[in-house]
Amino acid sequence: MQLTELLTAAGRARWLLVVLPVLCAALWVGVHADDSPRATSLATVAVVVPETDTSASAVAQAVEAFRSALVSETAVQDAGDAVGVELVVDRDVTAERVGTSNLLDVEVRTPPGTDVAAVVEALVRSTAQELYVAPVGIAQARLDRADARYTDALERREGLTERSGLLLPIEAYRAKESEATQLRVALTTGLANGTVAGAGAAALQEALDRAETDLARIGTAVDRYEPVQDEVERSRALRADARAELDAVLVRQDAAVQPETLDVGAPVTESRRTLLVRAGVTGAVGGLALAAAVVLAAGLLRDRPRTHRSGPDPAPARGAPGPASTPRRETRRARRRRSASTPPATPTATEADTPDQDPEHDGPRTPTPVGRR
Repeated sequence: MQLTELLTAAGRARWLLVVLPVLCAALWVGVHADDSPRATSLATVAVVVPETDTSASAVAQAVEAFRSALVSETAVQDAGDAVGVELVVDRDVTAERVGTSNLLDVEVRTPPGTDVAAVVEALVRSTAQELYVAPVGIAQARLDRADARYTDALERREGLTERSGLLLPIEAYRAKESEATQLRVALTTGLANGTVAGAGAAALQEALDRAETDLARIGTAVDRYEPVQDEVERSRALRADARAELDAVLVRQDAAVQPETLDVGAPVTESRRTLLVRAGVTGAVGGLALAAAVVLAAGLLRDRPRTHRSGPDPAPARGAPGPASTPRRETRRARRRRSASTPPATPTATEADTPDQDPEHDGPRTPTPVGRR
């Protein structure tokens, strides 16, 4: 069905296309009549991207994440509370990416006389805090685990040192091994040259035995000490990596709120007439959409098919063509058109001259017996 037919079927409901937009525009203007004009400022924000990945996809992901956090309800409310200005999401703060760069055009609408630069700085600071809270938390948790592991390794090493009495077991083992080697060489050389014999040889052998016993004891302590020392060195390296990662995240967070990343333009205050005109246009568009929906619905309801419940059409005159078959369900307009185009049936001259003639058969009418009527 065409649109013109629906409008025709809607009847007087078509006036809603004029009445509703006017009423909605007047209502919306009345609602916003007490609103004070706001100043619009355009700021450019440079988004800090990770230095480890500068591909186009990484830059686009970083800029989109910053933009989403910038226009979020949390960031906007925190910035408004910090400056003392009421900001509404999707009305006072909007942001769009500039081409394929890492720049964002941020439009901020505030009451006249507000320090827009302070608002933008608070907004970017709140955005950076919200955006980097997860990376900072992850890096801090990793650093805490590395610190705990390093502290545990140090405590285990100190316990082994106290039990063995050796501050540096590896160095003590090397010194004792050198001493045992010297005693062994002196004893072997003296016995071979005949310079050592009797009590001297016995003394060297006794000293060598004590050195080898001490060497075995220190070797046992070293076997226990080396894994702990390796754990200390590994945990120290992990702790240094975690500290470097946390420092890198904090540096990016601080760089995101530096004044060099912001460029705030001069505010432009809109007039009260512009505010009311915008409100009227918004109300008129909404009212027009509502009126169009109501009118179309009325046209469809009024022009819907209905069941034809009238009796059968009278039989056509003899020799006249019968009416075309009509569907059982037809519209009211179709019935009116068919009734207007079909002339009333008039008796033919033959029927008028021969009233006793049977129109169904040739010949005279057959009288109906009494009692069978």
